[in-house]
Amino acid sequence: MTQTQISKRLLAIMASGALLLAGCSDTSGIAGAATELTSASTADGTATNTEPAAPDPDAIDAADMSTATPPADNDADGDGDPGDVTDDPGDAILSGGDHVTWQLGEPISYYSYANLSTDDAQRVTIESFEYIDKADIPDAETAQRAVDGELVLHVKWEHLLGDVQANDGYIVVYAGGGDAAASIVWYRDDNIPNGGVEPGEPAVGTFSYLVDRGPTTVVLVDYMGKPVAELQLDTSR
Repeated sequence: MTQTQISKRLLAIMASGALLLAGCSDTSGIAGAATELTSASTADGTATNTEPAAPDPDAIDAADMSTATPPADNDADGDGDPGDVTDDPGDAILSGGDHVTWQLGEPISYYSYANLSTDDAQRVTIESFEYIDKADIPDAETAQRAVDGELVLHVKWEHLLGDVQANDGYIVVYAGGGDAAASIVWYRDDNIPNGGVEPGEPAVGTFSYLVDRGPTTVVLVDYMGKPVAELQLDTSR
């Protein structure tokens, strides 16, 4: 196994074992290192939800935002470059830091570890969203934590190349103006579990976040927290 492969495996383990910091007061509070995942249980011995999340992203720098068209292909001319796409993605493959504009229903393909290799890539689509008011959240614990309510993203996560991990920590949601990160919640039956995605078997379901109503920023990030794409939503009444 090469040094690059070893490094990539270690980073994948770190990503799957980190827990997204909940309820941060500003974007600087979610930057940096992963937190060790711990397991909790209720008094009757029933395990509580400890879904792993990816490392938290760095604060979004508006100067990084780009609406430029991504590269037209990934060495589709067949010159042997290791970045070639073997499972036709149907669109360009981006990398962390590209920070392109994203739209509902638009698939975004990107490399998981672009700074190490181009062996692993996924395609992520937010197909739709819904907002559930605090009074209508069916889970009592989640409702107690909510201020306004819950944003539910309907997501499709697909395998393109190598090892692919669906992870709600790779989709970071901010309240209006990007000032505060939302908390991730996992009570729904259709929640996509964090874990591997196999070729031809896309993970389809929801990721849910406690965030106030209003203009909302949704950012797709790589394992280092670098922004790949940014989507603007408005959950105002």
